[in-house]
Amino acid sequence: MILMVVIALILLLWFYILFAREWLDSHLQGTAYANWHEQVEDKLWEKSRTILVGRAYQIGGVIVALNAVAVQAGFDVTPILTEIANLVPSEKYRGLILALIVAAWSMLTGYAIVWLRKGTTTPVGGGDV
Repeated sequence: MILMVVIALILLLWFYILFAREWLDSHLQGTAYANWHEQVEDKLWEKSRTILVGRAYQIGGVIVALNAVAVQAGFDVTPILTEIANLVPSEKYRGLILALIVAAWSMLTGYAIVWLRKGTTTPVGGGDV
């Protein structure tokens, strides 16, 4: 259950990065939410989508690291992984479908990073590209 909540939060973060952020910025300017939103963006990701995507990948890395620590500490993660695998109804194609999901996720995030990079006009140090 906790893993499903974490996955849902990550998907929500991606939705925010790619779609909701621009809409919220354009429709809620001058409100209390916009002021709070600006402060959070300044502190966490310096109003940069590329940094925001990097933060999302950091969260994924933390999840993998916590999994490794849990396994080393003797925590049995098999029931959790079995629940995730059971989301795919056919056991015959379970491995293939899960591999395709991982491949699709990697491809989509790669496209997102390229798309975000195209929107960057100057390198981190400043100056011309």
